[in-house]
Amino acid sequence: MATFESILKNTILKIQRLDSEADYDFFSPNAIIFTFENQTEKLVISAKNDGSSIDTKITSDKQIEEDYGLEFGAHISNELKKGDGLGSFIGDTIETIRIAEYTLPEITGFDFIIIQGKFAGVELKTKWHKLLFHNNNGGWCDIDDDVAELSNQERWQWK
Repeated sequence: MATFESILKNTILKIQRLDSEADYDFFSPNAIIFTFENQTEKLVISAKNDGSSIDTKITSDKQIEEDYGLEFGAHISNELKKGDGLGSFIGDTIETIRIAEYTLPEITGFDFIIIQGKFAGVELKTKWHKLLFHNNNGGWCDIDDDVAELSNQERWQWK
């Protein structure tokens, strides 16, 4: 994706999480913030409040401070704990990023319409690791899991 070309091949210096509490669950951050070598802007991957879609963007520290709590309200910016699988990405370089984009912005039923976000998930691969982030009624990380997939594959496509 052209939007993310600026971070490809860049070394990850730091990873922070936004969680609803300081004592967080390793696999369910509300957002992940990646800091890169020789770059002032950061990659933010976050779960949206609709329970099924995510947002991803490249942004500045100032914008992160102004925007987050995300859509969930107040959040705690956490440094990674010992044993957090996200720590294995620090010092590695991003090789590819794929975004799962919904094919339709809404789901219609017999007597209802559900408006959803634009993205179902994101897959980030480094030289040594893979992260699949999606929203399963809250952010969810699958790290180095080659079997993990996004649900409802008929509703989205990789971009």
